[in-house]
Amino acid sequence: MKPGMPGLAYLPVLDVYDPSVHELALDCLRERVAIIGLDYRYIYCNKRNADFHEKRSSDFVGKPLFEIIDMERFEERAKPRLDQCFGGACVSYDYEIPDTCGRLFAVNCRMTPLPGTNGTIIGAVLVLSMHPMFARAG
Repeated sequence: MKPGMPGLAYLPVLDVYDPSVHELALDCLRERVAIIGLDYRYIYCNKRNADFHEKRSSDFVGKPLFEIIDMERFEERAKPRLDQCFGGACVSYDYEIPDTCGRLFAVNCRMTPLPGTNGTIIGAVLVLSMHPMFARAG
């Protein structure tokens, strides 16, 4: 049966499954991508997100989110929305932030619940779309 055909059950993962292919796909996106676990620690960070913070992707794995964005932004902005996402909601919100060079960006953050193999939520997938903000003539 062809994929997408009615009656097709999910196929088992093949023995040749290679998760690095997924990482390559996420690294080629224009958006910043991160996966945050229920303990608010990074499970994954794509290259674009790591580059924004002038770090390597591997520097994020296992780190609490508040160590990257600071405790105030974590408590006021990220944690309440992550909690909604961990409860099953898809969340989207906008904010402004400077990069390490001080350039200001408008960011849209979309959070999608990440289900584990048994269907329970094990984290959140964050996709951050950034747009430079230009100074307006006064």
